[in-house]
Amino acid sequence: MIKSLYCGQLKVNTNAELMAVLRLANRFEVRPCLKLCCKRLQKLTMTFEMSVQILDACEIPHLSEEVTGLLSLASSFLCSHFQCTHTSSWDSVKIREWQTLSPHVLRFVLASDCLYISYEETAFEMLEVWISANSKSCDGVDNNERNSLLLEFGQFIRWPLMECFCLKKYLKKFDSKQADHPL
Repeated sequence: MIKSLYCGQLKVNTNAELMAVLRLANRFEVRPCLKLCCKRLQKLTMTFEMSVQILDACEIPHLSEEVTGLLSLASSFLCSHFQCTHTSSWDSVKIREWQTLSPHVLRFVLASDCLYISYEETAFEMLEVWISANSKSCDGVDNNERNSLLLEFGQFIRWPLMECFCLKKYLKKFDSKQADHPL
């Protein structure tokens, strides 16, 4: 990384090394190195793993054009990767990929205007799939954790775009879980 500051070249051999340099350059705000990493990454073919790594590496995004362009490219790829009409149309690989997203990457995807879904109800179902996989309790008894995750990520659901009957269904489901497990 220091060498790149003096000679303007970035000598890395693998994508893993490039991601490590990106993470460090972003964390310590080494803008020349950040620019070089972003240029190299934008030339590569985007994959699921690479887009997730980019979004994770830039957890503290700086508002340089290169970084925002790279983040936009990575989040757009993920949004098109997870496009669907309903979560039941996903195969088991896609469900596993969705469940392994970090909270930071999940925020990027849900907050993006590029998320290709037919109905906003699908976004809520996607969130429920992620919460059920990432909450600490296996049997769903820990409503406090579920509720805190719903509060944290529910702000990215476009509630006014949901059909009334779906909202009622989700509220009824939520109320019945609260009644089954009183605090």
